[in-house]
This record gives sequence, structure tokens and C-alpha cells, in this order.
Amino acid sequence: MARITAIKQQKRNPQRVNIYLDGSFAFPLAKIVAAWLKVGQELTPEKLTALRGQDTVEKALEMLEVDPLGLNEADRRYLLSIIHKHGGGPVGIETLASSISEDIGTVEEVIEPYLMQIGFIKRTPRGRQATSGAYGHLGIKFIEDSKQPKLI
Repeated sequence: MARITAIKQQKRNPQRVNIYLDGSFAFPLAKIVAAWLKVGQELTPEKLTALRGQDTVEKALEMLEVDPLGLNEADRRYLLSIIHKHGGGPVGIETLASSISEDIGTVEEVIEPYLMQIGFIKRTPRGRQATSGAYGHLGIKFIEDSKQPKLI
């Protein structure tokens, strides 16, 4: 069994840490994956293999441009189109699909279900609308702007 002797944040990438076992550098790891590790903790060979596998998964997701919430490039294009091109919505599905160069079926069956599940979009009778959660995740300031005047 190997003992964790240090967990140090990487200088170039603050989202990653270096794991040291028995006083020597062992492997890098995503900070979120390493959150449950403690200095002094002993790791079995099976846990070490699993941890190194986590790093491989992290690299694969990074290469595929999948963020920590599971959004890929198509999801981000969809949300950014609603926010930037259509003022946050509502926008009709045909217009939205056309603006991101996707088939309506792909948008409805692949992109929208997860975004609705995590609360980043909502369907209204007038079309799709981005929620404050989507703005926050993309780092865009959400301004509650009702286009309809308030009646009392």
C-alpha cells in the first residue's frame, strides 16, 4: 500500500493537483477528483488504478470539450444562441435550430432534454427561453428583463 505524502496544486493549472506517494511524485489529478483524498491516507493498488483512470477520463472529457456539468460544444452553442442572438428567448425551435445549424430533431431529442433536466432552458408557448442558471454557468450576467409591461 502507498501512502499519500503530499497533494499540491499545479502552478499552471489551478484545477489540477499533483499527488505524491511515499515522498515521490506519482501522478496528476483533477482537483475535483482529488477532493476526497487526504495526506496520510493509504491507497490500495486497486484505488491507485482507479484514480489514474479518473485522470484519463478527465483528459478525455477535456479533449471532447465537455465541462464539469456535462455540457458539450453543441449544448453551449445552443445556449449562447438563445442568449446572444435571441435576447434570452423566447425563440421558436425552427429559428433556434437554424441559427446553430442543427436539425430540429437533433435539437429536440439530443440537446434539449438534458438542458431542461438541469434547468437551463424552459419551454414556453412562445418558444425556448434560457434560465438564470444557464447565464450563470456560462458566466454571463442575467438581467431580469420583462418585455411586457407590468399591469399593476
